[in-house]
Amino acid sequence: MPGASGLLIPPSGSADPFGKLAAVLLFLGRDWEAKAAMANYDPLDSDSDPFHPPATSTLVSCLHCGQEYDSFRIEWRIERTKGGQPHGFWCCPIPGCDGKGFGFDIFPVDPDFQDERGGWFDDDEMTDSDASDDESTHQEPRPRVDGAGEDEIPW
Repeated sequence: MPGASGLLIPPSGSADPFGKLAAVLLFLGRDWEAKAAMANYDPLDSDSDPFHPPATSTLVSCLHCGQEYDSFRIEWRIERTKGGQPHGFWCCPIPGCDGKGFGFDIFPVDPDFQDERGGWFDDDEMTDSDASDDESTHQEPRPRVDGAGEDEIPW
């Protein structure tokens, strides 16, 4: 029997007890977990925003203005979207800066930072131990088969 979305949903009591669930998952597509998680998202609720500052204050730096400050200073601001709807953001407190979101534009300075949930932050900079690891696995680039060298690249 066709459902509201046009999908075939087997009647109750059929041999396929997961028919409705399968139809819902098919309707949602591959991103069903993300869509289910976002179903309860409230753009005005600072506590549910995924970019909220850590519970324990730490020194952070903003990618936009480059300033360092304690994360307790990150501010919750409600702004209007292009469509005129109110939407809240955790923002850099430096006047004139438009950096938003802990872990998006605002990052911990400590490369070994761990949040209250045991999460970690990786700054992608090489440490001494990374350098020794890379030396053991380093491979020279293979020469180009067509004989073209870097000098011949027009840009």
